[in-house]
Amino acid sequence: MSSISYEKKLYQRLKTLSDAFLLSSRDLDYKAVLRAATKHFKVFTEADASVLMLHDTKKNLTPVCSLGIPISKVRDTKLPSSTRLKNILAHPVLDVRYASFMNTPFIQNRKLIGLCAVFSTVPEKFDIFEHNKYENLFLTILASYIAASVENAILANSLQLIEHSKSEQKNSPDTIDNLAP
Repeated sequence: MSSISYEKKLYQRLKTLSDAFLLSSRDLDYKAVLRAATKHFKVFTEADASVLMLHDTKKNLTPVCSLGIPISKVRDTKLPSSTRLKNILAHPVLDVRYASFMNTPFIQNRKLIGLCAVFSTVPEKFDIFEHNKYENLFLTILASYIAASVENAILANSLQLIEHSKSEQKNSPDTIDNLAP
């Protein structure tokens, strides 16, 4: 690899990491964080497609955002939370027609909160992340920051829902008092 293309690739990786770092400090909109996380992984890995999966209410990993693959094609995919991390890393989580894949877990507070699956038409496209310790370190840093951003967005979204339900409850008439003529 020429030094110019290596420098371009390094710059792109550092730019993506920088964008991910800034994401956690400025944007807690749940959907915006999910879209940005999916995009960051697609750009960082130079993938053709990227799918972000998070735990649903039944604790299955389900797709919540997708770039490069229509969400309608992967929406019904469910991965039980009992699936071992080793199996998640070794097998594709989605049945899509690509030559190579890579699943990157999102771990926050020692708990799997989700994963990002990336896909490419190029065989063995993602081997560099497994065999190059620096590329693997960059990917780990990105995954850690994205996991924290996603967790913060989930918590912020939950707080907004609680505040909204409290304000609705406060503004609704008290049924017992309002029964009197």
